[in-house]
Amino acid sequence: MSNTTTNDKMTNPADVLKKIVLNKADTVASKIPGYTKLKGISDKVKDAGFSVDIGKDKVGMSTRSGEFVTLRELRDEVGKDAARFFYVMRGADQHMDFDLELAKSQSNDNPVYYVQYAHARVCSVFRQLAERQMNWDEQTGLQNLSLLTEDHEQVLFTMLSRYPEVVELAAITHTPHLLAHFLMDLARDFHTYYNAHQFMTDDINLSQARLTLITAVRQVIANGLGLMGVSAPQSM
Repeated sequence: MSNTTTNDKMTNPADVLKKIVLNKADTVASKIPGYTKLKGISDKVKDAGFSVDIGKDKVGMSTRSGEFVTLRELRDEVGKDAARFFYVMRGADQHMDFDLELAKSQSNDNPVYYVQYAHARVCSVFRQLAERQMNWDEQTGLQNLSLLTEDHEQVLFTMLSRYPEVVELAAITHTPHLLAHFLMDLARDFHTYYNAHQFMTDDINLSQARLTLITAVRQVIANGLGLMGVSAPQSM
C-alpha cells in the first residue's frame, strides 16, 4: 500500500459524501486504488470446506467420496445474486455452510436480500418524492450537510467514509468478503435510519440534506454489489 492512504485523502465524511454524489455517473469505486483488481475477484476465491443445508439435512462436499454440489447447481437453485453473495461473504479459509432455504427467503435474515432491500428502499423514497411532485436538489442537499446531526446520520457518514478503504484493502489482500460484510453493516445502519426518521419534512434544507445522504448510501450499495456481480434492484 502506498504511503498516502485512502484515509489521508478523505478524512472528512462530508467530503466523501460529496465525492460519492457528484461522481454518481462515473462510479466512485472506479477511482479507488485496487478497484480493477477487486472487480471479478469473487470468481477466483480459493476453495474451502463446503457443505449445503437442504431443509434439516446437511450435504457435505467431498471430492474423495464424489459427493458435491456445483456452484452452477446452487445458482440454478437460489439465483445468481444469492449464490455469488453467499459464496463471497465467507473468507477463503473459512468453512461454508450454504443454507438453501435462507438463500431463497425474502427476509432480513437473508444477507443478500437485506442489502438489496436497502437499495430498493432508497429508490422507493425517490418514487414517493416524484409522486408528491417534489424534487431532490443536489446542490441544496450538499450545501446543508451540516444539518445532519442525528446519531444515525453520523453513523452513516462514518460508514460511507470507510468504503474506499474497504475496497482497497479487499483488493490488495484478496479478501472480497470484507466488502460483503461492509455492505451488510451499511444496510443495517441504513434500515435503522430509515425506520427512525422522515426524509421529507417541513424543513426543506434538512429534507434535501437527508435525500443527499441516502443517495450516497444507494450509490455505494450499488457500486459494492456491482463489484461482486450482484444486482441492485430498484424495487422488491
